[in-house]
Amino acid sequence: MEGETHQFSVSYTGEALECLLDATADLRLGARFTYATLESEPEGWRVFLAAAGEEVFVQIVQYPYMQDEFRWNDAVLLWAKRIDMRSFIDAVCNMTDGLLAEHGRDGYMRHFGKPFPVRQYERLTGEVGAEES
Repeated sequence: MEGETHQFSVSYTGEALECLLDATADLRLGARFTYATLESEPEGWRVFLAAAGEEVFVQIVQYPYMQDEFRWNDAVLLWAKRIDMRSFIDAVCNMTDGLLAEHGRDGYMRHFGKPFPVRQYERLTGEVGAEES
């Protein structure tokens, strides 16, 4: 992961952050397989995560139409790599901490029009009441 950056423009009406935090928390808590859905309109991505010891195999698949019943037909594997699990978890935490540093919980609500996903964040970090603002 070091030196690599991947960006996705997702719909603010979806639950991309909630989904990514939950999937990452699943890994931290010992799940062997999980995924996060990152929706845009109409396309989207799925981030498949498979634990492999101290590593996680990450696959990012793009779908041209997330709501279409035939979305699997035109799916494209964009990226696949085995990476250190702790580094992945830390990267997701750091990304979320950056959002909180920039907006705070109240600013997140104003900017994205919905509450910051506290439950998912605390599940990932294991810290109840973390990052109050």
